Amino acid sequence: FENADPFNREFRGIQAFEPISRSHEGFVHILQVGRREAEGFFYSVMELADDRVTGEKINPDNYDPRTLGRDLTVRGKIPAAECVQIGVRLTAALQILHEAGLVHRDIKPSNIIFVKGRPKLADIGLVAATADAKTFVGTQGFMPPEGPGTAQADIYSLGKVLYEIAMGRDRSRFPELPTTLADDPDCDLLLALNEIVIKACETTISRRYASAVEMHADLDRLSHQIKPGSQSEPPVQPQE
Repeated sequence: FENADPFNREFRGIQAFEPISRSHEGFVHILQVGRREAEGFFYSVMELADDRVTGEKINPDNYDPRTLGRDLTVRGKIPAAECVQIGVRLTAALQILHEAGLVHRDIKPSNIIFVKGRPKLADIGLVAATADAKTFVGTQGFMPPEGPGTAQADIYSLGKVLYEIAMGRDRSRFPELPTTLADDPDCDLLLALNEIVIKACETTISRRYASAVEMHADLDRLSHQIKPGSQSEPPVQPQE
């Protein structure tokens, strides 16, 4: 770095997130944060993601962490009911993060891990206080037109995540729907979920969800419309 600002900003973000991380199961839990001034580094210790194949049975020699991005690669797309439940869980977590005056700034499938089969927001290196979130960071395609660093920008990013996993299409093709959607047995549920995604990903900020609370409420209502027996169980370990 040309100066210490980015280093200190990241450290402050992780420090602020550490106590919040254990307040909701939608966050990766940060167990310890420390700094070694003399050596010029800081560190954090987090809970371990499941292994993609063996789940909680971890073998360090061939450990392959399970992320939503990896699931998407292996499975092609995620069942609609499962996508709704992922959205419900992560919007609830975002609500807590935003109420604490923090933003994630890099929500994408590869930054969502599974612990005991449950999805969690991870890769918290870019978490920052709203006042600190001035730098242009994030991942192309998941960032809104106005740039990252706000609660509504996080909402936009999560909307793009739900689009990719539900439709099985790259974010660059948003809002295009699969041509085979009408033949999908989950068509009605996917269309209802897509309405939520469209609102989350509005390029005009005033039309977007104003808060994670609003998006969570819509996803939660949708989750209660899923017929018993069709709702996904906790995600299984995908096999290649």
